[in-house]
Amino acid sequence: MKSKCSFILKTSVALLLAILMVLGSVSTVIAAVVDVSTGDQSISTAAKKGLDIAGTAANADLASTGTTNCTIYIYPADLWSDYSSYTIKCNANIGDNNTWIQSDFTDTGRTINGKVVYSASFTAKYDGVDALQIQKYDGSTWKEQKVPYSSWTTASTFNGKIYNGSTWATKPAYDVIKTPLTTPTISIGGKTSGATVASGSTAAVKITNWSSFSSSISGGYCTLA
Repeated sequence: MKSKCSFILKTSVALLLAILMVLGSVSTVIAAVVDVSTGDQSISTAAKKGLDIAGTAANADLASTGTTNCTIYIYPADLWSDYSSYTIKCNANIGDNNTWIQSDFTDTGRTINGKVVYSASFTAKYDGVDALQIQKYDGSTWKEQKVPYSSWTTASTFNGKIYNGSTWATKPAYDVIKTPLTTPTISIGGKTSGATVASGSTAAVKITNWSSFSSSISGGYCTLA
């Protein structure tokens, strides 16, 4: 009788342990489902990067994965003719739990084909953005915006390129900066002004800042009255 009771007890304990193990597995699955459902943005970002999101990878820290420092350029006048009266901002959704990064566009001080060029920089955490907006602000008040991208776009599509309000293109070389010419100085007989030379006499004529002339002069002569 004792042996039979012992067998039943052992069997019951084994069965109970089995049930607890099953319940534990179910709890793990439920927890995993909860993690996936609440971590939708991270999961979609990982999928975009082609990462394995099964098991513990779903909760992996992707902070250092595919980080790209981006600089974009615009012709502000092509976006808004009154751009100079406003602050132009870059607003990028970097795909990290719907994180937005906003930075100001600044004047590069350079032109391309005579057009003013602005630039802005930000860090794309996963080699791309979920959205990219170019916004016009009056002080702290949002006025309007252009939206080059509203869905996942890789950084190579826009990084280092210039936007004209409708399309992106490889940024052309900046216009050459022309150094203002210095007015040449002409001296006659050692004087730059008030020089007098008697008729029939000769005097040395000296021109400084010769490089300021657009073309060379040779074989010339000066007739003094």
